[in-house]
Amino acid sequence: MLPIPHSHHQAPPTVPPVHELDTVGLVRRCGGEADLAQLILLEFVRSYASLAERLETALQAADPGQVEEALHAIAGVTANIGAPWVSTQGILLRRRVEREGLAKVAGELAAWRDEWLALPAIAQRAADHVLHDEL
Repeated sequence: MLPIPHSHHQAPPTVPPVHELDTVGLVRRCGGEADLAQLILLEFVRSYASLAERLETALQAADPGQVEEALHAIAGVTANIGAPWVSTQGILLRRRVEREGLAKVAGELAAWRDEWLALPAIAQRAADHVLHDEL
């Protein structure tokens, strides 16, 4: 893959480290309102269990369509809160389940699920700090 040249007038985009939410981007998407960003993060922490249960139910039922729907929902929510490493992988796994079948993607899905399961604690920490950090 060839590197993409950057203009001398534009700095390359900064990407938060894995396991750190892009709270700067979240606050920006919230029109600069850190309190709204905090509410979004807290809502994710609160609603996480239902999303996790939806995915687990679909996996236990070995229903590719339900797994795809759950992955799509999770990818959207995690993109909204600033977790691109979870969102992007969720989208890619959803596409692979659709193309290759659930059985062929099961191992990667299990590894991704570990990332997904860690997210509520990460989001809670971000919510605790988003109002106090200089953004």
